[in-house]
Amino acid sequence: NDSAVAHLYDHLHPAVLHLIHRTIRTGERARVPVSVCGEMAGDVVLTELLLGMGLRQFSMDPSQLLTVKQRLFELSTRTAARLAARVLRSHDPIEIRRAIERASANGRAASRVPPPASPALAQLSP
Repeated sequence: NDSAVAHLYDHLHPAVLHLIHRTIRTGERARVPVSVCGEMAGDVVLTELLLGMGLRQFSMDPSQLLTVKQRLFELSTRTAARLAARVLRSHDPIEIRRAIERASANGRAASRVPPPASPALAQLSP
């Protein structure tokens, strides 16, 4: 919530997504549960991506529970894994957003992927 750096944050930047994926995989290998909590876990548009990365524990605001739970029941882990692989191969934040939006549209989740806090972030690559 620091306004001095908030504009630098983009939860869909390739470096952030790779860090999340690496954390999930490391937790699996060590048999340590990994959970994503907060805004990202409660975003129904990102549910498929997180599931495809191997996330199995989501923690979110109670108001999001039913929507995300319903979305999880609709998803195929195989399809989610393909989306995650496609996203993790990309180094372009705009391409990542488009892939997630397409998957969301196919899965009936009605919202759009939010833009990065700063338009300049969309041009950065890891």
